[in-house]
Amino acid sequence: MKKGMTLLMMLVAWAGGGYAAFAQDELVPTAFLNIDAGAQPQRQTITASSSFPLYDETATVTVSQRIRNGAVFDISGGVRIAHNLAAGIGVSQFGRSGTGTVFASIPNPRFYDQPLPVAKDAGDLEHTERAIHARITWFVPVTDSIDISVSGGPSYIRVVQGVATGVTVAQGTQSVVIANETQSGNAFGVNGGIDGNLMLTPAFGFGAWIRYTYGKLDLPDVKGLKVGGAQGGLGFRARF
Repeated sequence: MKKGMTLLMMLVAWAGGGYAAFAQDELVPTAFLNIDAGAQPQRQTITASSSFPLYDETATVTVSQRIRNGAVFDISGGVRIAHNLAAGIGVSQFGRSGTGTVFASIPNPRFYDQPLPVAKDAGDLEHTERAIHARITWFVPVTDSIDISVSGGPSYIRVVQGVATGVTVAQGTQSVVIANETQSGNAFGVNGGIDGNLMLTPAFGFGAWIRYTYGKLDLPDVKGLKVGGAQGGLGFRARF
């Protein structure tokens, strides 16, 4: 994030020395397009749990999984609806595989109430967030070539989560095999952010951005899964 802001300030100084300032009444004459890349630094640990009948008792499985930070990509655009005010839509993607630890309690096939505790590691637990964001964006001029844009609106987030709750037990034994399963669901949330934009010409430039997206959903084995979080990076700006 700090490197991105440093780069933006360097571009400001370079543009000020090499380009004549330009003035424009409307920062977005008709429409705009942003292409952004950055990172979602937030990490979290989630718990997935399941159970199934076995030997006239109940086997239980609990997984502690880690969702790691990773890269995020966002493309958004909009059209001017009033003076320096635009309405538009954006799409973003974040995803990275995680790891976890499985704890299972497997009933004894011969003796009642003598379960076998099992602990195993699990890997390649996919986590993907694909989102559609509706945004109202307000542009505020700072100088002839620098402006700030503030945006916000509702979000729809499609979530795919790998969970290591697929446990099979060989008949008549307490021998277990752990398998990953994929569960998916939809979250409805909100998004908001601020961009610092340096326009090298009235039509093209660059920007540094910080955004926050929040959503929450229940999956079959994961309750109260929070998605989104703080994001930031750099991007390309086009206005026409």
